Amino acid sequence: MKAIIKILGLGLAVILSVNASFAQDTYFDSHTIGLEIPAVALIDIEPEASKNINMAFSAIDLEAGNPIAASVLDATLWLNVTSIVGTAQTRKVTAEISAGTVPEGTTLAVEAAANAGFGEGTFGAPLGQITLSSTAGDLISGIGSCYTENGGSKGYNITYVWARAAGGFGSLLNFTSTVTITYTLVAVN
Repeated sequence: MKAIIKILGLGLAVILSVNASFAQDTYFDSHTIGLEIPAVALIDIEPEASKNINMAFSAIDLEAGNPIAASVLDATLWLNVTSIVGTAQTRKVTAEISAGTVPEGTTLAVEAAANAGFGEGTFGAPLGQITLSSTAGDLISGIGSCYTENGGSKGYNITYVWARAAGGFGSLLNFTSTVTITYTLVAVN
């Protein structure tokens, strides 16, 4: 009987030690955490409440024999951007006329200023004035991961220049037009 108890005890000890070897804790443990930063490409025009502007050549104080003003300027709007890019990727801002027609004998151009100094990141650089058409033109290049902050006087100030085309005075007509300008934040590579 003593021998059976010893054998049962020994068997139980072996079973418990085998089981314990599979469930032993140690002085450390670890696990994984998945971390993801999404790609972001957001652009808007500020101030939101007054982003639709009107430009007009004026005949006030026009003297007979003189032409209307050569150009009309508007610099009241701002482009705000938030961008998160992938490895070795940059973005650019393009501008185009997506609806409407610029009156004959005139051109409509836009130019972006450098970022106003708010926000953080790689803001890129303005490329100078471009004449707007139905084909997208590059306005700002080299944008990386950045944000410009939101609102007027933040981001990139845009200046529109509506001008008489050289030699185009004879084609000017009393004309009213509305054009839609579309800005797009585009991945370059």
